[in-house]
Amino acid sequence: MMPVTHAAADDKDICNSRAADDQAIAACNRLIDSGRYQGRDLVTAYLNRGAKWSMKGDHDRAIADYDEMIRLDPKISQAYNNRGISWRAKGNLDRATADFSQAIGLDPTLPQAYQNRATVWRAIGDHDRAIGDLDRAIALGPDNAEAYNDRGASWRAKGDMTRAIADLDRAIKLDPKSAKAYTERGGIWLAKRDNERAFADFDQAIKLNPNLPLAYNGRGVIWSIRGDSDPAIADFDRAIRLFPRFADAFGNRGYAKFFKGDFDASAADFLKVIEIDPNQYTLLWRFMARGRVGQNGADELSTASGRLKSKEWPYALIEFYVGRRSLEDTRAAAKSPGEQCEAAFYIGEWQLLRGNRLEAQEELRKATADTCPRDFIEYKGAVAELKRLDR
Repeated sequence: MMPVTHAAADDKDICNSRAADDQAIAACNRLIDSGRYQGRDLVTAYLNRGAKWSMKGDHDRAIADYDEMIRLDPKISQAYNNRGISWRAKGNLDRATADFSQAIGLDPTLPQAYQNRATVWRAIGDHDRAIGDLDRAIALGPDNAEAYNDRGASWRAKGDMTRAIADLDRAIKLDPKSAKAYTERGGIWLAKRDNERAFADFDQAIKLNPNLPLAYNGRGVIWSIRGDSDPAIADFDRAIRLFPRFADAFGNRGYAKFFKGDFDASAADFLKVIEIDPNQYTLLWRFMARGRVGQNGADELSTASGRLKSKEWPYALIEFYVGRRSLEDTRAAAKSPGEQCEAAFYIGEWQLLRGNRLEAQEELRKATADTCPRDFIEYKGAVAELKRLDR
């Protein structure tokens, strides 16, 4: 082997660094192309360059480097783990799972591989497997705050809020600067209707990382619950700027603007939700918003509803709005107390569009009965409408 020059030694240091800029990649290129390195040094150069490509978002090049690394030495677990990360980023979850599993097979003590495979299980909704892998990751690395955070998210998805909060508390204790953990815990407090704790967690998450759309959306929901529409809309605006296809934020902003009386803007937000992730409720709200500015949205509603796969509740309300179902049949289609409350709200809104104020008030009062869930947007909408009508 030819002697290594000072320039080559500098390239090795730069290639081994955490930097992912063009200069660092160029240093790796020179190492690999020089012909001076082989064995472990060459494998490490491919590993480092692959990681840098991955950090830059060029996962095709990253995978090519990991492929070459595996060809040179097929028993390095980190190569499979890293390649799995790139496959996951490209949306190929089957290949990602296979690579993470191979990494675990080669090194059962590699906590990152268990944690990475758990992210795939979570993505496909298999939270039992995710929790199993995260249990193992935590056993191997008990100070891994992110693993606790991820396991907490899976417990939340399974409906076990007690275990979820315990894991997120632990994640925050291990890493008090984890904006992700505060955001996740804020979502749980919101689901438990502990709005003060939810607001505090979302607020802290934003202070730690002002680029988290989920935290802005969550805090915006609390502002809306408090009746503070302006800061709510500002938070939804920020969430949408950070994530322009954030359907929940568009929907929440649409509700806030509807209750402010900005029906044109509300209808535009609901249309955006329909374009991103159509659902029956958003179709109903867009119909109502358009109706408030004198537009007949029946044809649009009928056409859009025809593309929906589900004909379960509240599809009966859509049929009612477009004239395919009678008022009596619509009430009869609402089986549970929650559905009956929803039916009262949407029928009340229909009465408002027809100019029947007294009939609308009667229906809206039914939607605010003690049996109606307080966290339903229909309950909040009925309360807001009654306040407006009683002025």
